[in-house]
Amino acid sequence: MCLPDSQFVIPAEKLRRRTNGCWNYGRRKNGCLPENVGVEQSPALTIVTIADEIRHSSRTFGIIQSTPLPGPALLPPNMVLVISTSLHPDSRSRILARFAQAYLGEKGEQAQLLDLAETELPFCDGAGSYGHPSLPAVREMIEAADGILLAGPVYNYDFGSAAKNLIELTGKAWTDKIVGIMCAAGSNISYMAPMQLAGSLMLDFRSMILPRFVFATGDKFEGQTVSDPDTEARIKELVDRLLFVSSALSVEP
Repeated sequence: MCLPDSQFVIPAEKLRRRTNGCWNYGRRKNGCLPENVGVEQSPALTIVTIADEIRHSSRTFGIIQSTPLPGPALLPPNMVLVISTSLHPDSRSRILARFAQAYLGEKGEQAQLLDLAETELPFCDGAGSYGHPSLPAVREMIEAADGILLAGPVYNYDFGSAAKNLIELTGKAWTDKIVGIMCAAGSNISYMAPMQLAGSLMLDFRSMILPRFVFATGDKFEGQTVSDPDTEARIKELVDRLLFVSSALSVEP
């Protein structure tokens, strides 16, 4: 097995349903899943280790709920980069980013905050902008991160353009990165705004986007703090899942 202390666990019946019946109690049929996916069979559960497949391929299957197994925690520490992409001086998405950074600190994790409002970046022109003196340090921060939390505003039913500009400038630094998304918006009707950005990261750089994100409207804040307990819980849940996945995928087979 690839993961010594944490594995992905999914009930056998659900796994068969998610894979259209082509996976039956740990037996590979019709080449539906790669050979490097390890399987153990028990009467109640099929335990599937998919770390290698996620690490080397953008293909995944099903919606898999992770369950840590008991035992000592031997997984390596994480370095998480929290990026606030809003340029607004009173940004609410920056409040989300700082809350996540503080929670990572409480958990004893390494966390850095990259605030684009305090970082001079050029508009990407596909040419000379790549030589801007601030880019090497920003690119290095992204490359060094085990996981990235991307926080930003929703403008015109889409994630704010400063995030896209950052990605265009730093390009391949995002390759195979695990990314969680948090956004602040004016109303709930734009809740699908992060999907285009997520799709771009997956298609261009094979980034692994966590299949949950934080979406918070203005009534979830009071001053410079998150005032809604449910939003706080969702941020913590996103951070915990980012740590779990990035730790699991950092273990070499």
